[in-house]
Amino acid sequence: MLRGSLPGRLFGFTALILVSLGVLLLAAGGVYCGFVAKARAYLAALNTSLPPTANTSLTSDSLSSTPLSDQDGPGASGGGA
Repeated sequence: MLRGSLPGRLFGFTALILVSLGVLLLAAGGVYCGFVAKARAYLAALNTSLPPTANTSLTSDSLSSTPLSDQDGPGASGGGA
């Protein structure tokens, strides 16, 4: 007889599945490490800064003198007579 017993065949099949899964996990880990290395290499190119503006700080004086909209203008609906 050339056939093995059922537990022997099951053991061989399980071993093959586990080895395949291990190789797949190692490959996925390698791909992830490559992705991280490439992303870190180009991180400096993605860093940008905004140019400074004339009024960079917000104070209570600048907020009170800045109109938010034209709600107080002619034809504005809201409270009042």
